[in-house]
Amino acid sequence: MSKIAPLPTVYCCKSKNRTYIRTYKNSRVEGKNYPVKTDIRNIAEIANGEGVGRLIFREDFLKENPKFIDRPVVRVFDEHSNKYV
Repeated sequence: MSKIAPLPTVYCCKSKNRTYIRTYKNSRVEGKNYPVKTDIRNIAEIANGEGVGRLIFREDFLKENPKFIDRPVVRVFDEHSNKYV
């Protein structure tokens, strides 16, 4: 399996029938003692609410990151570590 550049910092937002993959930037906001997520963008989705499966990237993300075209990216749950990988 060939390696490609890693995805930017992402988090997953689950809904009933879909899981959305979003990028963000941490920014300092006046009056807050912690970083706040800003510049949030949907870059992909998984066609189920469990959050496990192949990522379907949005066309605007693929235009900016052509290295992900025709590359399967899959999110799985590792029961041993009890984490998504």
